[in-house]
Amino acid sequence: MEISLDPKEIINEALDHGRRSFYGLLSGGKDSMSVTHFVAENYPEYFKGVLYVDTTIALDETKEFIKDECQRLGWKLHTRLPPRQTFEEWVKQYGFPSMRIHTIIMRRLKYEAMRKFALERLDEYPCMISGVRRKESIRRMGNVKEPFNHDGNLYFVAPFIDKSTVEVYSYLSDHGLKKSPAYTELHISGDCLCGSFAGREEIMLLKAFYPKIYEKIKRIEEAIKDDPNIKPEFKTWGNHHGAIDIENQTTLDALICGECAVY
Repeated sequence: MEISLDPKEIINEALDHGRRSFYGLLSGGKDSMSVTHFVAENYPEYFKGVLYVDTTIALDETKEFIKDECQRLGWKLHTRLPPRQTFEEWVKQYGFPSMRIHTIIMRRLKYEAMRKFALERLDEYPCMISGVRRKESIRRMGNVKEPFNHDGNLYFVAPFIDKSTVEVYSYLSDHGLKKSPAYTELHISGDCLCGSFAGREEIMLLKAFYPKIYEKIKRIEEAIKDDPNIKPEFKTWGNHHGAIDIENQTTLDALICGECAVY
C-alpha cells in the first residue's frame, strides 16, 4: 500500500536540512503554478520568489504570462538564460535533440542556469521548488522519486510529489490560479519547445497557433539541412516531425486530429 507524503512534511524536511530560502521553478504549467503558490502561502517567511529559466526556445506568450502572474500574485521574478549555449547554438552544433538526448539538452538549457543561480545565493541556503509528481508525464524534469534531494549545492523540494492531476487542478481552481495559455492549444506550458518528446501533431499546432516559434524552428532546420557534420536523424525537429516536412499540410482536419492521423 502506497503512503502519500504530506506537502508540509516535505517542506519541513527541507527546513530540517538547513534550507532557508525557497524559489519556485515556474514554467507556467499547472504543477509549477500550484506548488509555488502552496509554498508562498504557507511559508511566506521562507519564500523568496520565482526563478524562470528562459530556454531560448520558449513561447513569448508563456514568458509574458509568467511575468504578468508574478506581478499579479506579488512574487519576485528572477529570469535567467542558459549560461553557455542557446537552443539554436546547440542545434547548429549537434542537431535537434531526440528523446534519448532530453536529459543532456535539459541540463544545458535549464539545469546549468539553476545551478548558477543557486551558487550566487549560497549564503541564503536556497532550495528550488519543483512541480514534479511521481505519476506525471516523462516530459517533466527527469524521473524524481524522492521529494527532497540535491546535486551538490543545488537543492530541490517537490511538495506535491504524491498529488494526483485531479488534486492539482482542484488546487488551481480553489485558489483562482491560472496556467499558461499554451495549455489550450498544446497541452504543455510552452516554456521549452526543444522537441525531444514531440509528436507530429505538435509541430502542426505550432504552425497554426504560434507561427513565430514555428518559423524559428523552420529557419534552424534550413540552416543545418546540408551540414555534413550532423547526422540526418538529427536534422529535423521533434523526432523527425520537422517544420519543413509539413509545409504543405494546412487542412484543418490534420491540425485538430493529429492522434488519428496515419504516421
